Amino acid sequence: MNVEITGRHVVITPAIRTYVLKRLRKFTKLLGDDISFHVIIDVEKERQTAEILLKSKLLDLTGKVQSDDMYNSIVRAVEKL
Repeated sequence: MNVEITGRHVVITPAIRTYVLKRLRKFTKLLGDDISFHVIIDVEKERQTAEILLKSKLLDLTGKVQSDDMYNSIVRAVEKL
């Protein structure tokens, strides 16, 4: 599993990084270890956006959610995947 986390207008803290990795771990059980994620976290005023791009041999998926809480955005983006 390869995870790349990009922060736009925000510093990616170790707490956010571990939270994202914890939420994405369940995809390795479904799709195996040969998957890659690109997580883009963006903060603009009151809008906090999480976009997750999943790429594997079988499929490519994208989940993007915007809310007022970063952790809520991450959870809802994972649910969309």
